[in-house]
Amino acid sequence: MKFRLSYVTGLALGIFCFSYAQENTPMINVNVKGNKEKKQSTQSYVKSKNITKPKEKVTRKLIQKLTSSGGANVFQALELLPSVNFQTQDPYGLAGGEITIRGFNNNQIGLTMDGMPLNDSGNYALYPNEYMDLENLQVETINRGGLGPKSPLYSNIGGRIGLTTLAPRYNRTLTLEQSFGSYGYEKTFVRADSGFLPLMNSRFFMSYSHAQANKFTGVGQDPKFRDHVAFGWNANLNRLHIKFYMDKNTQVNYYYRSLNYQQALNLSNYTTYDFLPAFTGNLQQDANYYKFFHNPYTNYEFRGDISLDISPSTYISLKPYYWIGKGYGSSAYYYNYLHYSESENYTHRPGFIASFHTEFKSIGFDLGYWYERAHLEDFNKAFKITQTLPYVVESFNNYGYIDDVYTITNSPYILVSYKNPKGFDIEVGLKYPSVERRYTDFYTNNLPYFSGDDIFNYSGLQVNPNNTYSRTYRKLLPSLSLGYHFNKMLFAYFNYAKNFQVPGDYQGSPPPGTTSQEIINNLSPEEADTYDLGLNINLPKLYIKPDIYYVDYKNKIEYFAEPNNPNITYPQNVGKVKAYGYEILLTSDPIKNLNIISSLSYNRSKFDNGYYSGSEFLNVAGNQLPNVPKYMFKLGVDYKLFGFDIFPYMIYESSRYGDSTNTQEIPSYTVFNANISRNFHLFGKKYYAFINLFNITNKKYIGYIGTGGTSGSYYLAPPFTISGGIRAEF
Repeated sequence: MKFRLSYVTGLALGIFCFSYAQENTPMINVNVKGNKEKKQSTQSYVKSKNITKPKEKVTRKLIQKLTSSGGANVFQALELLPSVNFQTQDPYGLAGGEITIRGFNNNQIGLTMDGMPLNDSGNYALYPNEYMDLENLQVETINRGGLGPKSPLYSNIGGRIGLTTLAPRYNRTLTLEQSFGSYGYEKTFVRADSGFLPLMNSRFFMSYSHAQANKFTGVGQDPKFRDHVAFGWNANLNRLHIKFYMDKNTQVNYYYRSLNYQQALNLSNYTTYDFLPAFTGNLQQDANYYKFFHNPYTNYEFRGDISLDISPSTYISLKPYYWIGKGYGSSAYYYNYLHYSESENYTHRPGFIASFHTEFKSIGFDLGYWYERAHLEDFNKAFKITQTLPYVVESFNNYGYIDDVYTITNSPYILVSYKNPKGFDIEVGLKYPSVERRYTDFYTNNLPYFSGDDIFNYSGLQVNPNNTYSRTYRKLLPSLSLGYHFNKMLFAYFNYAKNFQVPGDYQGSPPPGTTSQEIINNLSPEEADTYDLGLNINLPKLYIKPDIYYVDYKNKIEYFAEPNNPNITYPQNVGKVKAYGYEILLTSDPIKNLNIISSLSYNRSKFDNGYYSGSEFLNVAGNQLPNVPKYMFKLGVDYKLFGFDIFPYMIYESSRYGDSTNTQEIPSYTVFNANISRNFHLFGKKYYAFINLFNITNKKYIGYIGTGGTSGSYYLAPPFTISGGIRAEF
C-alpha cells in the first residue's frame, strides 16, 4: 500500500504543479471567503422543491455525513429517505449490499452514472460498492415512483437512482484523505484538480483510492482490497460543451455463509457462524472456508457527454459510453468429496444516448434515442482438488456451463412539457423500447481447458439447441405528470408511468422434453403501472413532502425447482402484486445551528394470488412480499456546537419476512448511528476531520436477507463500529 500511495500522491502533485505553470488567467472568477458559513436551508440535505414526482436529490452535505468513512457504497447515502431499505453485511458498505424501494428489490431498480445505465445486462443486479468513490459524487438522485421516457433502463419498475460525478474544480486543488476504523479498516483517497486550463477552456481531475477491512467476526478480509481510479475532463468551446469521465474499480470480496431461520432467531449463539477462518481437516466443514468463496472483479466505465447549443433555447446532446467488466466468483461444496469451481463472466457494453431539446415560451419538446449492444460471456470451470490438507488444485475437471449472450436495446422517446409558475406544470411522455435477447448455450462434454475466455474461440465448441433461444420484447410505455402551484408555499402533483422489465437472460435447466425457447416463449415481461399523488409544502423553516402511491405490478417472475429434482429450475410468471402506501419527508431548521431530516413510510406490497412452485401450490394471496417492512421511520438531527457538526441519526424498521409464505418473520429493529465532524483552517489550508459511529447500542439484528419462496437466508448486521479520518485540501 505504501508504494501505491507514494506513486499516486506523486502523480497528483505533478498534476498540481503542472497546472500552476499555466500563465493565462481563468475566464471564471471564483471568490473564496474564509470561514463564513452559508445560511442554513430546509433543503440543505435533500432538494425536492416543486417537482412533479416523488423525486429527491441528496446533496454532498448529507452524502458526506452518511458515508464519510466507507466512501464507496452509493446506497448508503439514501438510507434516511422514505421507503428506502438499505441492507449490508459490513459496517463500511465495501462488501456491497442491497436496497429495496417501496418493496421493489435490487434488480428491479435502475441505476445510472452520468446518464450511463449500470444494471447488469443479464440479471439486472447492482453492485453499489464498485461504481465510484463517493468523494467524487456531486449529487445522488432518487426517483421512487414511475419513470418518464428519458430513463435509459430496461430494469426500472421499482424506480431509479442517478449518480452525478463531481466535475473538475475551477481552482487548482489537491485533496488528501485518510481514514481508519474498527476491524482493520483503512482507506486512502487522493484527488488532484488541475483548475482552469487555457487549452480548450478545460479542466480535469484524477483520483485514486485504496480501501480494505476485515470481517467483523474474524480476521478474514471483507474486502481483501478495493482500488479505484477515476478521471474527469470538461471543456467549453463557445457553444460546444464536452465532458468525459472514467472510473476503474478493482476489488476482491468474499461470500460468507448465511444463517437459516432458526439460527437467525438465536443470534447470540451464531455470531460467528457465517465465517470459517481456517481449515479443520473435516471436508464437510472445510467446504465453508471463506477463501473458497472469493470474488475478484475489475470493471471500467467510460462515459462522455457532448452537447451543442444551437440557440439559447435549443441544444442537441450525445452521450456515448462503454462498460467493460471481467471477473469471477468461486465456490466449494461437499458431495461425496470436496468440489471447487469458478464462475467467470466478461462483459462489453457499448452504447449511446442521443437527444434533442427545444423550448418555445413555456413549452418544452424533447426527442431522444437510446441504443446499447451488451455482450456477456458467462462460463463455469470445475476443478479437482486434493482431499487432504493442504488443499490444492490437482487438475481441470470440466466446464459446468458456457453461454454467450447478446442484449440489444433500441429505445426512442418523446416528451412534451409545459410549465407555468402560477398554474399547471404538465409533462407527457412516450417511450417504445425494443429489447432483443440472443442466448447461445454450448455443450460442455469433453472440452479441454482454456485460460480466460479463450474457450469461445475453440473450433470444437458446439451449440446446445435445447438451451439456446432468442426473443425480442417491445412495449409502448406512456407517462404523465401534473403539477399545480396553489401559491409559493403549496404545490401539488400527480404522476403516472408504465414501466416494464424483460425476463433475465438465464432460463434455468428446463424439464426433459422442454427447451429454453419454449420456456421463454411462455414468459411475459414484468410490468408496473405506478400512480403517485403528493404535495410540496414550503414554509419558512419547514419543508414537508407527503405522498401516497399505488403500483399495479403484473407478471412477476420467480425461479422454481422441480420438487423431485432440484437440479431442474426454470422461471414462471406468478401473477400480480399490489403495492400501495404513504410517505412523508420532512426537513427543517427550526432554530439557529439546528437542522432536521426525517421520513416516515408505510409500504404494503402483497401477492394478489397464490402460485405453483413446481407441483406445490403456495397459498400466498394477501401475503406481504418478503423483505418489505411495512413501517420505516428515520430521523437525523444536525447541531453545530463550538465549531463541531454533530449529526446523530436513527433508523427504525418494522418486522419483515424472509419468505413468500410469511412463516419466517424477522423482528423489528432500531439502530443508532452518528457522525461528528469539524471544518478548520491551519496555516491557510482547509481541513475536515470526522468520526463515524455505527450501531452505537451494539444491537444484534438481521441486517441482510436473501429471500425465497418457502425459506430465506439471513446475515447478521455489523456490531458497534467506530471509524474516523481527516481530509486536507491544498
